[in-house]
Amino acid sequence: MTRESIEKIKSDLRKKLSPQEFRAIEPKLNLMMRNRAIRKEFRILKKRIGSMSAIRLLAKKFFLSEDHIDSIVYNKGKRFDDGVD
Repeated sequence: MTRESIEKIKSDLRKKLSPQEFRAIEPKLNLMMRNRAIRKEFRILKKRIGSMSAIRLLAKKFFLSEDHIDSIVYNKGKRFDDGVD
């Protein structure tokens, strides 16, 4: 998913929802898009440098712990609260 398509999705949602509704879901939407980007990049890096090196690299890039990246890419293990309800 490209940056343009993400912005188009946000724009469409902004038109259909009230400002309060959009503000309520925007943080979750941003997290979903970030996690999707992490998974996509992980698939590419895993083939090149191996899974553990890819996890370390992504942790540094996205300022998250290795455990957090691990739980995102493998969708199991400890769940992290990203502070969004």
